[in-house]
Amino acid sequence: MPDVFFPHRCMNESSDQQRHAASEPTNLPREVASADLLRGERYIVITHGDQRYRLIETRNGKLMLQK
Repeated sequence: MPDVFFPHRCMNESSDQQRHAASEPTNLPREVASADLLRGERYIVITHGDQRYRLIETRNGKLMLQK
């Protein structure tokens, strides 16, 4: 089986190594779970500049962004 690299901190890394790794730029996009955004609500309002959008979870469990 080939070696696989996972770019995350190991439990045995020193705190200096962890701080250095945290300060390095990453090419990976930030990931946020929809449950963390919605927090049990059916929709939230997102502002972007002077525009307001609603992020809605539908009855089928899908997400919809509505202006």
